[in-house]
Amino acid sequence: MLNRLLNPHAALCLCLSLFSCGGVVAAPLFDEAKLPDSFTVEAGDYGMTIEKEPAFTIRSLSYKGKSVLIPSGWMQPVLNVGGQGEEQWLGTGHGREVVTSLELTQDGVAVPLAVAQRKYGGRRGEVMRLVKNSIMGPYSHRSVLELSAEGLTQSYYFEVTGDASGVKFLYAFMLIFPKEAELYRLALADGGVVEGVLPESDKHRSLDGHASVSSLSMHFARSGMVATFVPEEAYRTRRNQGNFFVVRRQDNKFYTQVVPPKQTRATFEYHMTLRCAEASKQNFSAVAGGLVEQIAAGRSAKRGE
Repeated sequence: MLNRLLNPHAALCLCLSLFSCGGVVAAPLFDEAKLPDSFTVEAGDYGMTIEKEPAFTIRSLSYKGKSVLIPSGWMQPVLNVGGQGEEQWLGTGHGREVVTSLELTQDGVAVPLAVAQRKYGGRRGEVMRLVKNSIMGPYSHRSVLELSAEGLTQSYYFEVTGDASGVKFLYAFMLIFPKEAELYRLALADGGVVEGVLPESDKHRSLDGHASVSSLSMHFARSGMVATFVPEEAYRTRRNQGNFFVVRRQDNKFYTQVVPPKQTRATFEYHMTLRCAEASKQNFSAVAGGLVEQIAAGRSAKRGE
């Protein structure tokens, strides 16, 4: 089962089998009642909380016990299929994402998830991987979250399995930060760098978007740390302004909005790696740049370059 889940084509074929000719989704292949409502996965200095209700997605992430991502909204991919109000959204806490399988592994070995167990992992040097297969409207979806002492890598795979003509856009990544994370650094695909401080706001306030982003770094003033996020590539975004912040009363949220393929059988994927370090406001940019280099070097090593 593990090999099938880790193989993107096999996993997607598994999801395809859940569709009948009429587009009706069959019953899930696993029993959610036997899984915990919430559980934490730990590796090195990182901890990640997953909850059942929003389709087994990330609710929070910490580094050395300090909050990096917080549970004041939804994270991981969300699809917009048009319409009004909540009916236009598919995925995570918005609903209508049908989870068909979930598996946790520790250094490649399957770890049973139990209702009474709320914490997994915790040793240095281990790699914790959570693999979820689901159906999101006309797309089959596979989410792979890999947590280690090196940080968190998010990998999201999709295949068009139904009529996607009405799809408007996809939030490939959504990241929710506490209000103390207000100093940011965006490295753009064209070589430019945008640095600034997010404004205060009592309402939802969207800031200007950017076409393609090579990395995002946030400084957490009170916690004295930096979190750097590096996508696998500078993904082309919707209307060339799909990387943007929304400043909200309770948090600061970053979105990557793309227009996904719609042709039947088309496959596509998105990847992003997070790494954290301690940093002051004065050396924020230097530390953030160093984290970007570390992530790039790690990717090169995995490719054998």
